[in-house]
Amino acid sequence: LEIVQKINHPGEVNRARYMPQNPNLVATKTASASVLIFDKTKHPSKPPKNGVSNPDMKLEGHKKEGYGISWSPRKEGYLLSGSDDGLVCYWDIDANAKGKSSSIQATGTYAKHTDVVEDVAWNPHHENLFASCGDDKLLILWDTREKRPAKEPIKAHEAEVN
Repeated sequence: LEIVQKINHPGEVNRARYMPQNPNLVATKTASASVLIFDKTKHPSKPPKNGVSNPDMKLEGHKKEGYGISWSPRKEGYLLSGSDDGLVCYWDIDANAKGKSSSIQATGTYAKHTDVVEDVAWNPHHENLFASCGDDKLLILWDTREKRPAKEPIKAHEAEVN
């Protein structure tokens, strides 16, 4: 294993995922409520010694930190995030990038969980469908075109999900 690039990050990285259509774009879940996007092509191989982090985009919408994060395998720039605030947020960073703002509000916010949303995942066969699961023991199927679940939530397990 060889490290070829280091990028300064504010605090710990809860989770990191690269975009399948463009592996140079990396999304990170932080110890804050924000999701950060780094374009590896815009950062030197060795970070500045001052430790300052310069993400290319800061995605807003959550109120607490979290771990769930998923890039769409079917639609470039679509990103999901689950958080300790019980919300699922979704962003279309390509549409928002046209405005050239580095801080982007969620394209959609989905609220049905009553506890931490531990993970999120896009449906690999349908570009608008995704699922979320949480510490409320629920698995919820969603459609980005609706604000409510696509199906009734399913009690999928007996304990928290990690």
